[in-house]
Amino acid sequence: MPDDDRMPRSLSGRWRRVLKAFQAGEPLDEIAYHVARATAGTLRRAHGIPELPRLGVQLHQAAVAGATDAAGDRSRGLPAHIPTRLARRAAEMLATVMKDRLALTSPDEAALTLARRVVADVAYAFGLDRMAPILIASGYSPGELRSSFQSITRSNPLGELAKRLLDHPDASGLRAPGQRRPKSATADLMDIDIAEMP
Repeated sequence: MPDDDRMPRSLSGRWRRVLKAFQAGEPLDEIAYHVARATAGTLRRAHGIPELPRLGVQLHQAAVAGATDAAGDRSRGLPAHIPTRLARRAAEMLATVMKDRLALTSPDEAALTLARRVVADVAYAFGLDRMAPILIASGYSPGELRSSFQSITRSNPLGELAKRLLDHPDASGLRAPGQRRPKSATADLMDIDIAEMP
């Protein structure tokens, strides 16, 4: 178990920023944007999931037909490319668990459901699961951490990232959504002490 002042080598720079945000006690809605940026960077480095749109269509067809194998021929085995492996596993799971619900949706909605699941799985596999032991060692309870992770992976930033991944399945040009900051009127800024600004 690493000491509190050490970061695991398996975390990239953006995922280290997520870990620091947790350790600093930042609000979950802000951490969600850090997670979305880190996930987008991970997908860009991995060159996305080029077969994601095809898997979404297969998922919908499997749900309509009542089949449970939405990832295609199992004899091919799982690919070495981890995001693609996560996408195939997610398609199989969704075809089994959400078969009736997905049969009532359009192919585009089924693909978006798959993309949301895959983006969450990538966030867990490349960052959240790797930092969990450090966060638990620094005082988070496992239940609290699980709840926080679930809230983050179901957040709007990751949902928007899933839509963008469907538009750019190879992840070229994939960017996380920007964080909206409240705009301040000029009159409000006149009375702010510059020394107190972050």
